[in-house]
Amino acid sequence: MRRASVFLVVTLLTGLGLRLWGSRWGLPYAFAFDESLVVDNAARFGILHTLEPRFLAYPTLFLYELFGLYASYFALGSLMGLFRNVTDFAFTFATDPSVFYLLGRWATAAAGTATIGVVYLLGKRAFSLPVGLVAAAFLAFFPSHVGESQWALPDVTATLLATVAYLFCYLIYAHGQRRYYAAAGFTAGLATSTMYNGAFMVFPLYLAHFLRWRETEDSPGKTRRPWRSLVWNRSLLLAGLFLLGGFFLGSPYWLLRLPAFLAAYLGEASEVMVGVTVGHATGEGELPWLWVLRQHWDINQTMGAVFLLGVFYALWRHKGQDWLLALPTLALILFIGAWSMRNLEYLLPIWPIMAVLGARMVVELLTPLARGRSWVWAAAAVVLLSLPLASIVRSNLALGQRDTRVVAKEWIETNIPKETALAFDWYHYSPPLVGTGENYIRYPGTQISLQSQAYGAQAGLRERLEGFLSTQTTYQLRSLYPKTPDELHQEGVEYIILSSYYYSRYFETPPRVDSPARPIFEREGVYFKELLDPGNRGLALVAEFRPDSATSGPTIKVLKVLRETK
Repeated sequence: MRRASVFLVVTLLTGLGLRLWGSRWGLPYAFAFDESLVVDNAARFGILHTLEPRFLAYPTLFLYELFGLYASYFALGSLMGLFRNVTDFAFTFATDPSVFYLLGRWATAAAGTATIGVVYLLGKRAFSLPVGLVAAAFLAFFPSHVGESQWALPDVTATLLATVAYLFCYLIYAHGQRRYYAAAGFTAGLATSTMYNGAFMVFPLYLAHFLRWRETEDSPGKTRRPWRSLVWNRSLLLAGLFLLGGFFLGSPYWLLRLPAFLAAYLGEASEVMVGVTVGHATGEGELPWLWVLRQHWDINQTMGAVFLLGVFYALWRHKGQDWLLALPTLALILFIGAWSMRNLEYLLPIWPIMAVLGARMVVELLTPLARGRSWVWAAAAVVLLSLPLASIVRSNLALGQRDTRVVAKEWIETNIPKETALAFDWYHYSPPLVGTGENYIRYPGTQISLQSQAYGAQAGLRERLEGFLSTQTTYQLRSLYPKTPDELHQEGVEYIILSSYYYSRYFETPPRVDSPARPIFEREGVYFKELLDPGNRGLALVAEFRPDSATSGPTIKVLKVLRETK
């Protein structure tokens, strides 16, 4: 038992280290769009003195968690003399938000590491101690989970809560006590209040209830209950009430602003399931469900294969706990595999469960072979973990490299005079230049709308930010699409900045003909292909920054806008 405890502690510490590695990526600049939305809106709670969210695409529990961390940072900073008031706090966020991002990323890394511990408990409870230990090691070295655990985003925290809920679902199946129904419902509600995909926990919760009912009904001497007890059941009702309670506790404004939240949710769901935007729909050319297999192998190598095989092995073994873990997992894969937006991150809630199933398969298959042969386990560890670990190391090393957007920013500030008018495709894909845009001011780590309540909420904040801008190399920043080079020239724009993170989507497989994104793809594709055409007489390429062995990021092209040549 002592050796098992040491193994688990080492696994947890290693998992935490892998998830903290590279946490300073990009800072003080905000290159990840979703992450900047989350951090910005969590900070606004303190700046505006309100818990009412302005960002409705996500539920709010994770935003409140970040706000709690930021409030603690403000309190500690005030004691240490870093902040005299909230204006100082807001000024720090606008000019260098590094600490805000780090706090969020560290919180996510901690949640990802805690999930490893819960996976150990689930594997141990559902199968055996060796399965729990191997499952913990599998999740600790699972590249996709490591990667998702490095950002200030709610997904990994929602996965932690969903995994805890799954543990309680297993306890419902194993013991049937009402307290486990309440605990499973409450943690599932909290998971849903962190990310909406936590609602999938309704399936395993009810499945645990059904499997428990079926097995107790089949026990000798048991008086049979009517089928309606599968639905009209006090324990299930209690679980449902606690689920709603957990959800509204973390997202109370869903009750207070239901129409707005519902509209935002439906819009977000439509985007990922149907493919409203080009960036979400360009993967539609790949067959549904098969992309899950490909991405699992491309990103997670041997571990991805073991996770998927473990699901089918469980279906073949078909014990009660197998059905409980494997059926919801397979259902979610089939559901998400048909979506237009094809990213493995949407399967995040089932990765811990797949780790348990994969570990169970490996332990059962290797245990007979490993009797008296300890080298078998060592060889299996090398075969299964070496490729995923190499993938994690490569990814984390890339996070430590300079970004091409920063290299391009330095070149622009050296070679293009300040206050020059520049047009770019999208904020987060382009060099992090400072300057005034169309109804906004762009700072190193954030972008503030001139109509933003946060901008004028604190006395003296505007003046301090204007003073800060006077010390920076600033530009007139303009949006690019759909203006032609001649139209840009007439507006005074002298340079266009293009990022491959944006324009490369128009050189990929187009969305389906019946996709809502297809007309957008064709219209915008013509525009960007004309801009990039070497024969375009209205533009001249003056600089290009490509990723290489020392840098990572997109290819950045700087083009000079010329007078139209007749």
